[in-house]
Amino acid sequence: MTYTPYMALKNDRVFQMRASDDWLAKIDDWRRTQPDIPPRAEAIRRLVAQALEAGSK
Repeated sequence: MTYTPYMALKNDRVFQMRASDDWLAKIDDWRRTQPDIPPRAEAIRRLVAQALEAGSK
């Protein structure tokens, strides 16, 4: 999947979810290890994309 980070694309949809403070802290810890320190939503997109790619192998 190719997309432009941080930018809404024409077909993007709003998605909301609930998450615990502990889970969000893990996401925040991971994103701080990234060279560009992505926003939380971008970090979640990247992690999901990695999981989906790994699951398709």
